[in-house]
Amino acid sequence: MLLLNNILTTPAMAAGCNSPLNTTRKIWKKWDETILATSCITTATIVTFGAGTPAASAACIKQSSLFLKAADTMVLAFNALIGDSRLTIGPRPILFNDTQDGGLIGPIDRTFLSAYPMDKNNVTVSVKKLDGRAATEVIICKVATDGTATKVGEINFPRGADNIGQELSKTVTGMENHLLQVRINTITPLFQFKYQLKATK
Repeated sequence: MLLLNNILTTPAMAAGCNSPLNTTRKIWKKWDETILATSCITTATIVTFGAGTPAASAACIKQSSLFLKAADTMVLAFNALIGDSRLTIGPRPILFNDTQDGGLIGPIDRTFLSAYPMDKNNVTVSVKKLDGRAATEVIICKVATDGTATKVGEINFPRGADNIGQELSKTVTGMENHLLQVRINTITPLFQFKYQLKATK
């Protein structure tokens, strides 16, 4: 019983991005292929900026209708490669302007990734606590074309049941031409955190 109490009261270290580099590289590689295949960029753009460069991706983002076509293609590609299920072990795709429910029993985390780079500078991430008592942190990061992940925001839910039903939001900036990553990290051992995630841009 003493051991259990020690486990439950030991403070957890703050988490970083812990970005799944292999997955983010796959997404960027597929994005480079997709923006060319959907004519969001031309061969002339590649000659000017080079293939797989931030400048080539930014050129596609400026082509609003073609960007949306490329983004839709990427959502399908992400689901085919990674899968989108509560049982999916790897990262799940972020469904913008929609809610995604889940549940974790600590200590464990769940990572969500955008299937394509952001065409907006600002993104808002909202998390609603549906049930549970685990202390949980939500780490928001942006991922550059080289796979470098940078923390841009954080949301924290303290341990306990008093905040069930609480919804917290964070708007982050500097997101254009970066992937959005949201990492929900449940840090209290043996306790649950049920949540509802929503991202808007």
